[in-house]
Amino acid sequence: MKKSLIAMGAVTLLGMQAIAGTNLLGNPSFENPGPGIIPFADWTEQFFGNVELSDSEITALDGVAVCKTFGTFPGPGIQGDTGLIQRVPVTAGEEYTGIINVYNSSIDPLGADNLVLWLLQWKDAAGGSLGEVNVQAANPATPQDQWIQVVANGVAPEGAANVDVFLLFLQFNNQPGAIYWDDASFSQGSPPNQPCGVADLAEPFGVLDLNDITAFIGAFTTGCP
Repeated sequence: MKKSLIAMGAVTLLGMQAIAGTNLLGNPSFENPGPGIIPFADWTEQFFGNVELSDSEITALDGVAVCKTFGTFPGPGIQGDTGLIQRVPVTAGEEYTGIINVYNSSIDPLGADNLVLWLLQWKDAAGGSLGEVNVQAANPATPQDQWIQVVANGVAPEGAANVDVFLLFLQFNNQPGAIYWDDASFSQGSPPNQPCGVADLAEPFGVLDLNDITAFIGAFTTGCP
């Protein structure tokens, strides 16, 4: 299966996933299984169930494994939510960026009433909530069979000591469907610049320069496969 990478909505188109700073997440590509009922190492809090390690249903964006989430089918009128959290220390007043990639497979597409979120939930030292950055990662209209990059960015508020990096699958009305996640990062700093147009082929993105011309000439010389 051919990999592709797009992004849409608040979920911006990026030339590559590099951002300033070190990735503060452990097991960001979900390659390492966790102990006992926890499906992934370092993702220390599992919510509600139906979070699985998958290494054969789709082609991973990074490594060989992905995180698969789907609803718990609790019955009429009850939400069947599921998700994973990883808590990371932060410094109040500093800017942070979380990036993850999602995949809506045509084999088991997201149901009509379901919703998928990528969240940064700021916490004080006692675990109290100080607000969150909430980005819709996928919905029933999300394109199928392609990796979509999702970006959440914000400044840690006064009093923040940690952030819960949170991927969440919201199931309503027992709707079917699954979402796959891969290649996550959470780093101090701003999101990378976006390409400013179709001619912006190479870094630095956001400006047309000789790097873009060089990239075009290289691709033109290589020709079609």
